[in-house]
Amino acid sequence: MPKIAKFFVSECSKDATMFAKRTADLDGSLASQNAPGGALGERRRSVLQDITIRGDLRSTGIVAFDGSLIGNVTTDTLVLGRNGKIDGHVRARNVTIEGVLVGAITALHVAITASARVTADIVCQSVTVEVGSEIEGSLCCKPSSAEDYVSGSSVE
Repeated sequence: MPKIAKFFVSECSKDATMFAKRTADLDGSLASQNAPGGALGERRRSVLQDITIRGDLRSTGIVAFDGSLIGNVTTDTLVLGRNGKIDGHVRARNVTIEGVLVGAITALHVAITASARVTADIVCQSVTVEVGSEIEGSLCCKPSSAEDYVSGSSVE
């Protein structure tokens, strides 16, 4: 049976519990600040692999996710690590998949690495797929297909 844990965020976050249909806001710092490759002042949030979340996850920065999530993710940048698994809809400007994703992706830029296992419908402006990845689903990739949807839905 997978571990289910509460997700504790800094004191500036009010809705940190992530069970049932609640939404988790990761506006407090969970991990290192000023992630490599990110803009100055941009925060990176990390979720470790021994955490299971049931509910939606929202953030305005970079989320490095190695846990298990049943729900939706809305963020600026998502890096789903090799040990990560998401069952839900991902909305982000940038998405990198190294683990397992079942559901849907709406993003401006999607990168699927060789270790990725994706069963999803993908809507994006650009996609990069490494040899060795497993992908099942549909792909709609054109310059304006995802921009309005990502901007309008989310990442405030």
